[in-house]
Amino acid sequence: MLESIYGQVIKINKNLISLKLESFVFEINILKRDNYIIDNYYNIFTFLSFSAENEFNLYGFLNYNDLILFKKLIKLNGIGTKTALSILQSTKSEELVSLIMDNKYEEISKLPSIGNKANTIYFGLKDKLKEFNYKSDGFVDLYNILVNLGYNKIEVAKVLNKLDLSKSKNDIILQAIKELSNG
Repeated sequence: MLESIYGQVIKINKNLISLKLESFVFEINILKRDNYIIDNYYNIFTFLSFSAENEFNLYGFLNYNDLILFKKLIKLNGIGTKTALSILQSTKSEELVSLIMDNKYEEISKLPSIGNKANTIYFGLKDKLKEFNYKSDGFVDLYNILVNLGYNKIEVAKVLNKLDLSKSKNDIILQAIKELSNG
């Protein structure tokens, strides 16, 4: 499984980037609201999909929680990778999660790219998001710090999803290290 890629952006198209990692270049479908700059390095959380047209497609997210929501969306009946990406391109994932958690079905149906899929999304995700502790972009900073300290990427994400990220960054890192060391 390809969980994330750290590399240099060498090309940017509308919803695609080319990310160079050593001698490999990956073409990655991205959210248009993500800001990438050519020649900068990024850690991109990824999802690899095999399409009906016998193609491999790589989807990338700067925010780990966008990836989690993307995976949850594509598990719903009638929502594929293109629809899920379109939803996340037009609606911030924290907004969608908040509306679902607050039982605001009518507002969900008015969001761009959702329309007649509102019923599927609302009822398909409302019980699956209770454990989904939505974090801000500070999550990515904390994630990168802990991974750079040598902790396992999957374990870091699991621990951070359980912690209260409203505390100071130092307190969160100390608590995360404690949990990662005990786990």
